[in-house]
Amino acid sequence: MNESIPQLTSMRFFWSIAIVYYHMRDYSSSIPQTGPILKLHLAVDFFFILSGFILTLVYGERFKSDTASTYDYLVARIARIYPVHLTVMLAFVVLVLAMSSLGMEFNAQRYRPIAFFWHIALLDAWGFDDSLTWNYPAWSISAEFAAYCLFPFIIGPIMRLRIPAAIISLLALCITFMLCNHLLDITSRTINFSIIRVIPEFIMGMLAARLSGTPSPTLHANFAFCLIALLVSGLLLYEAPDEYTVVVSVALIGLAPHISGPLRSLLSWRPLVYLGAASYSLYMVHAFVLSIFYNAMKLPLLGSKLPVPFRDGICLALTVIVASMLFHFVENPCRHIIRAAFTHFRGIPVAAEAK
Repeated sequence: MNESIPQLTSMRFFWSIAIVYYHMRDYSSSIPQTGPILKLHLAVDFFFILSGFILTLVYGERFKSDTASTYDYLVARIARIYPVHLTVMLAFVVLVLAMSSLGMEFNAQRYRPIAFFWHIALLDAWGFDDSLTWNYPAWSISAEFAAYCLFPFIIGPIMRLRIPAAIISLLALCITFMLCNHLLDITSRTINFSIIRVIPEFIMGMLAARLSGTPSPTLHANFAFCLIALLVSGLLLYEAPDEYTVVVSVALIGLAPHISGPLRSLLSWRPLVYLGAASYSLYMVHAFVLSIFYNAMKLPLLGSKLPVPFRDGICLALTVIVASMLFHFVENPCRHIIRAAFTHFRGIPVAAEAK
């Protein structure tokens, strides 16, 4: 597959902004502290499934026919995630040094040097630390990199599965995941070895892509997609067990490439696709923006002049603007530079690779 799927790209924005709003509740008194909002952390699981799905569509046939280079693939993955990750981590270093030099109070436990090393080494999700630190959403990048490394070894066997075997495998994995989530609390894991969270969900996405085949828009897919979307919304609204939402999300992602007509046009709307393309930068930079913005709002000349809901709206808009700048000036150019310098990719545009 040599083209991106715009409707999936735009969906990434909605899930990214859901995570931003989920974390804003730690700063804003106007955001509910209980209820359905606590289920928005499952947006991360959507990304884990989506990664397996997209990477299988992009690389599946190449690895199946042994024409893909594992080296080129891994370099492309690093180029995808690391420049933004490193940039935001360095921004946090500058912030901490500035606060320290100005004598401002900050959470020294969150900004421990050893924790900085775990982040830079992409090991912060492997159980080496006991609390979320520095750029705390980055634990998911550490976990997902483990899935990236596993991908070249399992994509061949998955692509060689016949359709009935792929269906049985996906159903068995979903059922096992649902049963194990009660025992291992998988969907709540972050730094406490969240590898067991990302791997099954990533493989669910891979199997869904194996079943999806070549995207062919149909009206039946529209009805099924809307039905599944309503079901996911209902599960979140009524705070259903996490595993149900995760499993149903697999169907939502699998159906998205096949939708047609006005629904496809809506989700392919260029502003939405752009925001989706910048969603990784949005996800990675939002904790930094929230930290600065809401601390600035504590100053009498700023915070006291603005109603709390209005503050939250400004914060959301500011986060999107900063993410857009990061996307344009760091993420996109660095991906092109690294791929051009260290790989021999042919026929797979950068736009085709969604996190």
